[in-house]
Amino acid sequence: MQRGIAALASALTLLAVLVATASAERGFLPRKTSDFTTISGKVAFETTGKTKVLCATSEGKGELTSDKHGTATLSFGKCAAVGFSFNSLADPKETILIAKALVLVCLINPEKLIFGLYIELPTAGVHVEEPAAGVLLLWSGSVIAELLGSKATSFGLDLATVEGHQAITQCSEEKGGEVKKAQFVQESNESKKVEALTLTEESATLKFLEVMELMDA
Repeated sequence: MQRGIAALASALTLLAVLVATASAERGFLPRKTSDFTTISGKVAFETTGKTKVLCATSEGKGELTSDKHGTATLSFGKCAAVGFSFNSLADPKETILIAKALVLVCLINPEKLIFGLYIELPTAGVHVEEPAAGVLLLWSGSVIAELLGSKATSFGLDLATVEGHQAITQCSEEKGGEVKKAQFVQESNESKKVEALTLTEESATLKFLEVMELMDA
């Protein structure tokens, strides 16, 4: 009888450990709200060749479909380069729209619990044009912003660059998990030649309607 009770107790302990491990979550916890917005000041899209498309502002809105996954639509306004206005195809003059970008809360440094936001453009990329000059650009790939803050309604988004490349190039969904590598590129006039592209934003912010906490539970 005692052996049976001991065996049952051991089995329940093991089950509790397995359930706790399986239910471990990372991201914004507890998630009581799904909607979020983004806003920033000046924005620069710059290639390694130092060509730039500058936008005066950006704003966006999105939805979390889980504690760490979601989608977002980002809009950049008053965009121009060397005196010419740029816009995404079929969008208003000086407006670049990135629709249905995928977002993922990830760990940049698992040991220090530094979180990031992995942002991936749609598979087809985003076509940006300057009709008067006959310029057509294709932007594709992904970037990673460091999330600044731990428990708040607003989190900073740091898109730092180093020597013409994004400073943060990879992160993981969890400790020891799959590594997500980010690469943002531009192709000009369907040349099939791509060059590295960077994205920087002044005072970029991710906002929620209520307090959210970044956790590795």
